[in-house]
Amino acid sequence: MDTKIDRKSFIFFIIIGLSIILAVLNFSTIPFSGGDNFAYFLLSKALVQGEGYVELWKFGTPLHTKYPPMFPILLLPASLFDSYVGAKVIVFLCYVVMLWFAWKFYRKIEDRETALLAFGILAFSPVVIEYSSLVLSEIPFTMFSIIALYMYSKKKYGQALLFATLTFLTRTIGVTLLVAMSWCYWRENGK
Repeated sequence: MDTKIDRKSFIFFIIIGLSIILAVLNFSTIPFSGGDNFAYFLLSKALVQGEGYVELWKFGTPLHTKYPPMFPILLLPASLFDSYVGAKVIVFLCYVVMLWFAWKFYRKIEDRETALLAFGILAFSPVVIEYSSLVLSEIPFTMFSIIALYMYSKKKYGQALLFATLTFLTRTIGVTLLVAMSWCYWRENGK
């Protein structure tokens, strides 16, 4: 069995390793003071408590209508244990999965040099690294988007549609990916 790793694969592992190290160094258990992080966590907590998709922080706990439910659903394991840090870990794991599929997608659509360049830009983006441990929907949304694009590039249309739907259920702007993929499929297959 040949265990030799080619140079570009080695560079990929260096890039992903360093970006994960940077993300770990950036990881903080202190709650982020901006954004909607606590709203997501409390929506997830309401689901765990069996109260439905309601706003626990408002009088009368009205039904929530601003954010789609996928991200709070992703946070369910952390909410089950009432662990805000656990929610941050879930986002971090989404970050790692996002990086893995980004590499697979870039390699599928581009030559290896361009794939490495694109992957390096994503992996070392300060904003991406900063968001890798914030309880916000950007990283899961990007993860689902990249997986959807990768599946589409592999002509796994059912899986691509599933992940494109998850982008929409994470952030409403994901509807654009659903529409674009549907249109591309229709154009490519004449259906």
